[in-house]
Amino acid sequence: MSFLARCAASALAVVVLTAGGSQAWGYTAKYGANRAYTKNKDRQVVICDGSQNKADVKVQYERSSGNGGSKWNRGDRGCSETGPGKTITQIRVCEAHWGPDPCGRWKYR
Repeated sequence: MSFLARCAASALAVVVLTAGGSQAWGYTAKYGANRAYTKNKDRQVVICDGSQNKADVKVQYERSSGNGGSKWNRGDRGCSETGPGKTITQIRVCEAHWGPDPCGRWKYR
């Protein structure tokens, strides 16, 4: 196999390996057993309730456009997700309690 053919085969292998499988650009934030993670090239965020304490959980997020928001997952277990939009730049998980909702640390892209 010629040098040029070996380079082309190597380049193709790199493209196939990086295009398939899980996305390397996603990131995760946690609060206790609850977690949120980005997907779809950081354009969406998913919030999952991993506890059985009857408390609702939410993810707070900011987008590259400067807009942000929160997405609630109501009830124990299960997940909810946002719709796609501009790139999500930071996320954190909070749990509903009387008074201020306690939250985990912000995770940044």
